[in-house]
Amino acid sequence: MSFLCVLGLIYGVLSAALCGFFAVSVCAKDLDLPFKIIFGTCAGFGIFSILYFILKVFNIENFGVYVFCEIALMGVLGGIFFAKRQEINLKTDGFKISKPFLFAILLGFLIYMKYFIINALGSWDGFRIFGIKARFLYEMSPNWQRVFELPHFMMHNDYPFFVPASFARLWHYCGGAVCDAANIFGIICTFSAVFLIYFALKRFKSRKIAALFASILALCPIFLTNGASQAADIPIAFVNLCAGVCLLLFFENKNISYVILGTFFAGLSAWTKNEGMMFLLVYCAVFCGYFLYKREWKNIFILFASLLPFTALLGFFKHLAHTPNDVILGITTLKTYDHIFEPAKYILIVKTALFMLFTRFSMLFLLLIPACAGFCVKNEQKAPVALLAGIFALMCCGYFLIYLLSPHDLSWHLDNSLDRIMLQMLPFSILLFGLVIRENRTK
Repeated sequence: MSFLCVLGLIYGVLSAALCGFFAVSVCAKDLDLPFKIIFGTCAGFGIFSILYFILKVFNIENFGVYVFCEIALMGVLGGIFFAKRQEINLKTDGFKISKPFLFAILLGFLIYMKYFIINALGSWDGFRIFGIKARFLYEMSPNWQRVFELPHFMMHNDYPFFVPASFARLWHYCGGAVCDAANIFGIICTFSAVFLIYFALKRFKSRKIAALFASILALCPIFLTNGASQAADIPIAFVNLCAGVCLLLFFENKNISYVILGTFFAGLSAWTKNEGMMFLLVYCAVFCGYFLYKREWKNIFILFASLLPFTALLGFFKHLAHTPNDVILGITTLKTYDHIFEPAKYILIVKTALFMLFTRFSMLFLLLIPACAGFCVKNEQKAPVALLAGIFALMCCGYFLIYLLSPHDLSWHLDNSLDRIMLQMLPFSILLFGLVIRENRTK
């Protein structure tokens, strides 16, 4: 890449991180700085991908107009941030990281880069689904909506634009569709998830458990290779994890800002892939169930108010895409609900899931080592851990149902997607598992 291309890429990343940092800091003033940076980076890319899509809808082709809107939004959020800076926690004490964990990060990064160098254009799904959509957004103005006319149902034209819009936005700043921009986005999502696991478990459990669990994720080959694939499974895993951590923070601080922030990240999950829409519904339903149980009507109202913008965004996107979902089409047209009465499909799904767990996710069995000490949940964490477990269980049931009702050949569908589906909840499940490990013998 040329020097100007590198500068453009750096600006594109830093502007997103800065805008998100301002937004998160204003929303959650007491949050520790490491969380503000990680959440802010995720939120910034999400906000700017939505802004990019909105300007596309209005057929604003001049990228300079988009840059002006970005700067204006950063200016507004930055003004609010500096006006309230005395109320915002900016302490840096929480940045201490153990050396073994840093070594694991370095080694994981080398594994990641090896895969990227071998597959610079990304995996088949990364190139075919998300890379091509990004090129339509970047190159086809004012005819960008032809992206929804891409042939073959496996193009998944109904997938939202978090990843493609983020790629296209960085390409505009680079001045060309360079693969390094998509790679940088993958690095951010992959290793931000690792650092978030570390800081979350360090805060809610212990430093040693945090270092061990985050290191195992940082060295998990299937997690790293999919992070470099330029597809959406690791980005959606990252935003799902952000939503889960926000749930924990809400119960720790009883601050409704974390419900708003968590719903935003769950909304970004829906803005990434169709599976994220299921996560958004499950996340809000679990929170709503808890608030109903506690009779906290005001929080229910705030939860639904936080959900409305993404409901409108996704509804408009689906209307614009006008592309039927293959699973829903199978249910309505091919009557795949009859599969519910076929025991062989249940057996095949469970068998394939176990096979992949023991072959492609075998490194995760190292997490069982600290489990030898037993399990224990702190009294103050029992409610959030129960809700996180409920979210995880409902998501697993939802994934199972999707495969059960699949209109495709089930063996082919499982072999080509189940491992990536499992990755979407992997960091979330590692966080949950770390919270229930007994810590008094591992400190």
